[in-house]
Amino acid sequence: MSITKEDYTGNQLNIRGYYYSNPEKDNDSKAYVFFSNGTFLWSYGDYDSLQMGLVNWPGTEIRKDDPVFWGAYNITGAQIIMEKCDIGKCRLTTEFMKGTVINDTTFILESYEHRKNGKPSTSRIIEETYNLYQTSNKPDSSNNVFD
Repeated sequence: MSITKEDYTGNQLNIRGYYYSNPEKDNDSKAYVFFSNGTFLWSYGDYDSLQMGLVNWPGTEIRKDDPVFWGAYNITGAQIIMEKCDIGKCRLTTEFMKGTVINDTTFILESYEHRKNGKPSTSRIIEETYNLYQTSNKPDSSNNVFD
């Protein structure tokens, strides 16, 4: 991955909870849990289930050591960048995302890029808004993907 994992000590984004997207087709939504060690855990599922809490999602514990569900992020000023393994191709391909922090409870992902061996292969402009679901009950950040 091209993003270096760094501790997040800023206040641009409140990381005491998880961020969920507005529902898409079939009522599906994505969610990101950001940790102070510069990593994030992502998942997806039914929007209504999200409202009950990410920690209640089936499979959260199983995903702890699966590199496909982990990534690194950096926030500088109002810019957030994120990178994670591409599903099924983790060693060769990553997904790189850029966005803007609107306030401490909202960010918008604006671009999405597939990278092969660190080089862009395809990209697209997106507009996905993520809002904070504040909770102190988050999954643990320990994993075997990042040291």
